[in-house]
Amino acid sequence: MRTPTAVALIGAGLATALGLAFWSASSAPPDATLVQCTSKSRRAATVEAAVSLRLVDRGSTPDRVSTGGRALSFDEWRDAERDLFERACEVSVRAAQPQTSPDPLVTALIGLVPIAGGAAIAWFTAGWRDALNRGKAQAAALSKASRAFVTAVRDYCDAQVNGAADTVATLTSEVRHKRDDLVSQLNRTAALRRGWTAPGALEGQVTSGVLGDAISTGWAYRDDRGERRGRAGDVTRAVEEVDRRVDVVVRALETPGRRHAELWAEFPKEKRR
Repeated sequence: MRTPTAVALIGAGLATALGLAFWSASSAPPDATLVQCTSKSRRAATVEAAVSLRLVDRGSTPDRVSTGGRALSFDEWRDAERDLFERACEVSVRAAQPQTSPDPLVTALIGLVPIAGGAAIAWFTAGWRDALNRGKAQAAALSKASRAFVTAVRDYCDAQVNGAADTVATLTSEVRHKRDDLVSQLNRTAALRRGWTAPGALEGQVTSGVLGDAISTGWAYRDDRGERRGRAGDVTRAVEEVDRRVDVVVRALETPGRRHAELWAEFPKEKRR
């Protein structure tokens, strides 16, 4: 299940349970409550509630009140002190309602709220741990491929400088093999982190210029060892630069969920394809 889908399902479940809970606990509509309080059979009870709450004093009859030094009829009190009347009315109606057991369905749904919350936390924790583990595994594989490519290129350059023609052909094949391995790991990284431009940029570096097919050219015409050392220096610096940039990607893979300022400074976002 993809993350957005799971989040939507969990959110919908929680919203439904909470909505039913609030619906179950809601009071009667205000108009219906007021109608009950103003009926002749409920007036005395409403006045009694107001007296109990110390909102008014008792009047001369059960449906009359005394407030602010004035004796008021029920209707006069209702119109003069609307807020106090409504407060007493609500208390009176609630006190008269029989105590009922909560709806079993609502109770069950409310019970699911902490369960769903715990499941959501566990799900996200497992997903985070999986992303962390996959990132670290890919970081290790990418770093290993980069180091192997650097070693192969250095060995190749040493053979060229020393004029070891018998090993150059073998090392040329080794360089190509290690380059293919590195490109493969860069492609795996691109699949794991689709928004990153680094894998594509690094692949371009290792498959073009002095590290591409041109790595095996330009040596035969340099009979002087000093000239060959210059060529070897260019190739070595190029591969070491690739390795440095790979290390930036490796550190980002090891820390998923962060902003990766170092990564975006090395491989700007505007270069995304």
